[in-house]
Amino acid sequence: MKIDYLWHSEFIVTMKNSKWIDIRIMSDVWLSNYSFGDMMERNPIIKLDYSRFENVDAIFISHAHVDHFDPYTFIELYKNVINKPVLLIPNTISYLTPLLDKYLPEQKYIILESKSEIDVKWIKVYPLVFDNTYLTNEDDVMTIWIYNDKEVVYTEVDTLPSDTVEAQSVLYSLFTRKKFESVLYLST
Repeated sequence: MKIDYLWHSEFIVTMKNSKWIDIRIMSDVWLSNYSFGDMMERNPIIKLDYSRFENVDAIFISHAHVDHFDPYTFIELYKNVINKPVLLIPNTISYLTPLLDKYLPEQKYIILESKSEIDVKWIKVYPLVFDNTYLTNEDDVMTIWIYNDKEVVYTEVDTLPSDTVEAQSVLYSLFTRKKFESVLYLST
């Protein structure tokens, strides 16, 4: 497993699938120079090399905040990358799919349901939304497990797992479901 940190909460996980092919899954996209809509620019300015994204197989979007779901990045990424990665969209933000359909009409996406595992080119992806015991501005955040037979990475992407016994039990069972050789809890 390899983790490439990009910026803020953006990173790329590279993991071998069951056919020993490297699969790359990116988490979140805020790689433009805009923050909080058009109100201000980043400092320092980011210079993107789109060739770094040519082999990304999927992009997971954790939630709809602009520092995770940046329309400027999407449009530029999909204008400049030949092999377009599939988008993994949580059901908690599926209301945004009409915008994707309008501005990225050829884009493929998968709506993720919490606790419903999917395969991305023979890599397992297990999305998970925790019910918090208190109100936060991160209640729609989907966390994600990415794993193969030997390795697992879990990221909670801008939220904390609930402090309930049920949430702790789910986390424990996922981390111990196999005898993973490498286990990574990635907090952003």
